[in-house]
Amino acid sequence: MTRHERTQRDLIDDALDAWSRERPDLKTQPAAVVMRINRLAAHFQAELDAVFADFGLSNPSFELLATLRRAGQPYWLCQRQRADSLRLTAGTVSLRVKYLLRQGLVRVEADPTDGRVSVVGLTLRGQQRFDDAAPAHLANEDDLLRALSTEEQAALAKLLRKLLVSLEGAPVSQTPTRAVGLRIGARSRPPPPITAQAHRPLAGVPVDNVDPGSSAAAAGVRPGDVIVAVNNTPVKSVEQLKELVAKSGKAVALLVQREDARVFIPVPLG
Repeated sequence: MTRHERTQRDLIDDALDAWSRERPDLKTQPAAVVMRINRLAAHFQAELDAVFADFGLSNPSFELLATLRRAGQPYWLCQRQRADSLRLTAGTVSLRVKYLLRQGLVRVEADPTDGRVSVVGLTLRGQQRFDDAAPAHLANEDDLLRALSTEEQAALAKLLRKLLVSLEGAPVSQTPTRAVGLRIGARSRPPPPITAQAHRPLAGVPVDNVDPGSSAAAAGVRPGDVIVAVNNTPVKSVEQLKELVAKSGKAVALLVQREDARVFIPVPLG
């Protein structure tokens, strides 16, 4: 650390010094981080908005274009996938879609795997708008971080990732069961009593819901099904279910209990 770096101060230092003098009993160390993040966010947002405006976009509309573009061809996602990727409610995402629809940057059509569900995709104009804006946006971000070396940026990114995951958890896509569209509760179903009939329900993990348009929905998995085996391995807990799905290859073989019947359902992965 250079002498210049050791002597650099900002407005936050002045505020913390004042609090240390006026209220030495207060623990102000967290404020040293949070206040700086808040001020940086305000600076960043103003600079980002200025560049987006050059392309007729806003930060929210660019985020949606980027989400669709990185999904790969044919550059479309269902509502659940858009909401999970952006960590926003369906209503908020819908407002963003309407804005881009008016500009002709996205299109809405029926999901080819489930006609009851609509998908949003990039138009050719939307692809071009993103490809035009992305280099300018990334150059702007690079300029905003010019005070930090490449190594410092990597170290800061690691710390911010740790903090962000602590607040909002890992991405939904990293949960194997959600990646195929299964919404699983925290509890498995207990084994049936030994006095049950020969066709008694098996112990397993109940399916709370199935995301419309997902591979699980297309394969025929239904809310209320109880997953009793994965790839011929009996399932006794939610964590075991997730581990078995994660270890599967191109497809996962589910055995589910549906009322009095047992149904075999292959679900494609990826």
